[in-house]
Amino acid sequence: MQIYYEHWIFKLPYIKRFIAMAILPNVILVKCSKEAWQRYYPGTERHEVYHHAQAVMLGGALQFWITYLGMFVWEFLKCWNVMKAYKNIKFERDARQWE
Repeated sequence: MQIYYEHWIFKLPYIKRFIAMAILPNVILVKCSKEAWQRYYPGTERHEVYHHAQAVMLGGALQFWITYLGMFVWEFLKCWNVMKAYKNIKFERDARQWE
């Protein structure tokens, strides 16, 4: 699995609020340095790796992201709050248990 630290994508307006992001299959992007990530966010790596396991269980990255996006849209339409919708996605709730 490839992990890219201090990735440029976290400078984008909406993305900068996140710490890490699993880009499937086998890539994790991280906002900060490796030392800071391991010190301040020790459970985040397990959280992102769990997303990879979820993708495998669903049968692939494309199926995972289509389902993930569908769940996000559904949750957003229920509450009209982006962060609340993100936190209510079943994949995110499951992965948070692994932090």
